[in-house]
Parts: sequence; structure tokens; C-alpha cells
Amino acid sequence: MQPLPEAARNAAIAQLVTGFVNIFVMTWLAWVGWGALASVSAFLTAFLGGCGGLVGCCGWSACLFLPLGIIEILAGIMALNNNPTALGLSKVVAYLEIASILLGGIVSFIVGMVAIIMLNKPEVEAWKAAQVNGPVA
Repeated sequence: MQPLPEAARNAAIAQLVTGFVNIFVMTWLAWVGWGALASVSAFLTAFLGGCGGLVGCCGWSACLFLPLGIIEILAGIMALNNNPTALGLSKVVAYLEIASILLGGIVSFIVGMVAIIMLNKPEVEAWKAAQVNGPVA
């Protein structure tokens, strides 16, 4: 079995690191950020009127960094174990990382963009095809 190409290995390591960042840092930051925003919003609603208290309903979005982090870690570990089907999962995870910009996940967004570029390189695609279909005679 051929070793994992350098670009795919780097993408897997980046996703692994980003998974830990999302679990241990981003989840906490999102809860604190949404909590502070909800507090200010509720204060303004109480004194100025309006519907600013609805911002507190958005705090659930902080929970989405936890499953994203777990999936990133799993995809990174699977890819580092020379699993050719894990590269497909890594691409899906990269697209989810790009979508995390909607929740404020700038680190995941950057890693997702870089991972897509790395995983679409011709040598990675050739390695994946050789592992799935066997060597070409």
C-alpha cells in the first residue's frame, strides 16, 4: 500500500487540530459570545422595548461546534490511517468547515478552504483511485 500523499496528510492533520480547537475553544467562545449578546439584548429590550430578547434563542448554534469537532477528529484519524474512503469524508467535513463561517468559526473556515484545495490535487485523486481500484497495469 502506498503512503498517503503529503497534501492529504497535511489536510488530515489540519482537520484533526481544528477538531480539537472546535471542541475545546470554539464551543466555549460561542456560548460566552451568544450569552453576552443575549444579555445585552435582554437589557435593551427591558428598557427600550422591542424584540431584542430573541437573540437569546440563537445560543443553540454554539452546540454545533461540538459535533463538527468530533467529525473533524474522526475524519483526520481515518485519513491518517491510509483509508482511501476517508478522503471522501474529509471533503464533506471540509465543506461543513466552510459553512461554519455562518456561526463565527473562522478557523474552521480557513482550514476547510485549505483542505478542499489540498484534497483536490491530482496526486491525491490518483492515490485514492489507485487504492480503491488497485494498481493500473
